[in-house]
Amino acid sequence: MAILLEEKKDVVVNGDFEQSQFKLKADPKAFNILSDKIYSHKVRAVIRELSTNAYDAHVAAGQDSPFDVHLPTSLEPWFSVKDYGTGLSHQDCMEVYTTYFMSTKTSSNDFVGALGLGSKSPFCISDSFTVISIYNGVERTYSAYKDEYDQPQFALLTEQSTEESNGVEVQVPVSEERRWEFAPEAIKIYQYFDNVNLNDDNIQEEINQIKSDRVIENEHFIYSLSYAHAKALMGNVCYNISLDALELKYGDPIDTLLRNGMTLKFNIGDLAFNAGRESLSFDTRTKAKIMEKAQQCLEILKDAMQEKINKKKTFYDAMLMKDEFSQLGREFMNDLTWNGKKLVASELKEPMKVYSYYTRSGFEQSKGIYSKRAEYYYNQKGYVSRIRQKVKDGDQNLQICLIEPSQVDEIGIDPWKVGNLNQLPKVDRQKVTKQSCKLFLIKEFSNYTPWVKEAEVDLNDGEERVYVKSIRKEVVDKNNHEYRLRDIKSQLATLGISMPEVYAVKGTLINQKKFQNSEFIELTDWIVQKLENLPSDKRKVMIMPAGVDKLRYLAKVMPERFEEIVSIMDSYADCSLTFSRYGVEYKEDNFVVDFTQEIMDKYPMIKVVSPWDIKHNPQEIINYFNLIDGEADVQ
Repeated sequence: MAILLEEKKDVVVNGDFEQSQFKLKADPKAFNILSDKIYSHKVRAVIRELSTNAYDAHVAAGQDSPFDVHLPTSLEPWFSVKDYGTGLSHQDCMEVYTTYFMSTKTSSNDFVGALGLGSKSPFCISDSFTVISIYNGVERTYSAYKDEYDQPQFALLTEQSTEESNGVEVQVPVSEERRWEFAPEAIKIYQYFDNVNLNDDNIQEEINQIKSDRVIENEHFIYSLSYAHAKALMGNVCYNISLDALELKYGDPIDTLLRNGMTLKFNIGDLAFNAGRESLSFDTRTKAKIMEKAQQCLEILKDAMQEKINKKKTFYDAMLMKDEFSQLGREFMNDLTWNGKKLVASELKEPMKVYSYYTRSGFEQSKGIYSKRAEYYYNQKGYVSRIRQKVKDGDQNLQICLIEPSQVDEIGIDPWKVGNLNQLPKVDRQKVTKQSCKLFLIKEFSNYTPWVKEAEVDLNDGEERVYVKSIRKEVVDKNNHEYRLRDIKSQLATLGISMPEVYAVKGTLINQKKFQNSEFIELTDWIVQKLENLPSDKRKVMIMPAGVDKLRYLAKVMPERFEEIVSIMDSYADCSLTFSRYGVEYKEDNFVVDFTQEIMDKYPMIKVVSPWDIKHNPQEIINYFNLIDGEADVQ
């Protein structure tokens, strides 16, 4: 079984030289670098490192039960991880916690940790922490702390007999300023763990929701309904995959796969990572492993999709399942079937009438009839007010679809899923009075914690307002994924759409009927509405090829040849990801792609030279073009 890759160098030195081995000087500066500076996200690092140590301890002990995690609260301001593994002897404790790069887990890739740094990670958020080790009937309590010279020390405080089973608990005091950071970071880490016992039920519920949104999960990958960055999961630790580092061509099947909520799973030791275990080191071997796994997932993905669809009971349910794969693109969607029937939306003989949040009224629609946000009722006259009230009171994505009895089979839906309009509650005709509500107006958009000020609005004034859900100083979408509001503002600006006023609203208020009856619209729904209302010329995206940077450098060297094409490129912002992220159709323009291909075909040397070569050797490039053009003239 492979362990962390450590290639031995075959070096021969000739001659009689005085030699000295390199050493690490044990001083506070060195300890500070190894315990603190290697971590960019310090709270996340502490959670990750202590939790992977607990996981490893359970693996070593063959323990299937969960380990315990205590997230800090106002009354109990500490973070702790307690495992029920093998425990550590006194000698192991004194060595592991005082020796950097000392690890007991380098002999096997069953273990996540191997660098010998994670056990010291609490020093990046606290000057001290406590270690309690139970080993073979003896409980020992240690204090790890920094002395007056900022030098880490490790001291045995108590030792006593116990009947408790072996295990280790690490307790880290948490300042009030850092306490709020633990909840979101815990969600990021523990969504990739299975056996964790958390002290916060709300956090556990959010993690369970994230896991339930996974459409497919197997030994090779996780596919979720998300447009998040591609990720690599190795030993319960998730890393972002840089598509730039892989040098993938936009639109390539693997590129498409990795851009759409795909997490690839790897064996421990497959990928190289930095010392802080926060990012991958994209060396040749790591990139090859990622490409190998992505190709493997590409080959099995369609079969996995078809397997999920085959388990659905009705054609309607199969169509809903297919819709969950829509962000992957047509290449993955083609030829999917259910009971031998191709999964293509039924063409209804008569169009159905749909009531939605956006219009408050009915409109004819024959597309988009397969939607999780839809409720179906038999078409009857005289219930318009009830329908509108239902749409207004319900989720903002709700659609009320009115169908004829004959359309049940056309749509392929279970009859029991189609209701009668008389089941809808009658409209309350009581006079509507002013209903004030306090919430927060976002004053400055940020990718992290936005700046807000308290505001008061009348929920019954009929004014449409845009809101986002607020959770512990963060703003999230309906799937509790973080909103990057500054990025969204920039993306919309390229399409000529101005960001509206946005209110941050706590979940407790969102769930109240008075809020649901108001004209507030969730930000994602507002964006979809704006994108769908763009004219066709605004929904055109110029596709940029991999060699587009070379065109820009060529334009500087030979402006008479390339300035016009660069001007065309600059006149189009790449908004394809914006449209794709919100499921809005757009038209691709391949003019630049075709132009680039013509240049590469006519001047093949441009394929192999780099932008740096073009910039620093302009005359050679000009001579090359003139040479090729001259040969063409002769011919």
